[in-house]
Amino acid sequence: MRPIDPFRTPGVFEYWIRPMGTPVPQGSKSVTMRSGKPVMFDQQGSHLKAWRECVAQAAWKATNGEQLDTPVMVTIWFYLERPASVKRTHMCVKPDIDKLCRSTLDGLGDSILADDSRVVELSARKQYADDTHTGAMIHIRTIKDGEL
Repeated sequence: MRPIDPFRTPGVFEYWIRPMGTPVPQGSKSVTMRSGKPVMFDQQGSHLKAWRECVAQAAWKATNGEQLDTPVMVTIWFYLERPASVKRTHMCVKPDIDKLCRSTLDGLGDSILADDSRVVELSARKQYADDTHTGAMIHIRTIKDGEL
């Protein structure tokens, strides 16, 4: 079901997605030997899988399972827990924002995006979740041909 907005541009659709949980960065893969064969795995393991599933489920719910196979703009706000000892305003420490985006876009690609290559514009911000739950707020907007 498409969202209803009387002020929207015809043929352009917007979705708001709110996965709740702890955002997990998707970093480099590691290699280990098992039974004499190299095996690749993500360093974050089960935590990464849980975050990607959380994103996928929230996306399915927000779009009623509609898959997008069109160019999209994505804006992501990440909300992470502030350690008790941290007093600074800005979250200028790990995890890296690009690795948070990678895991989140892969979660969207596992669900509502035909492929995360459909993202043609990306904006992201990370901040402490002082007055909200940890997780992310994701805004997806489809793009018409010739719009950008």
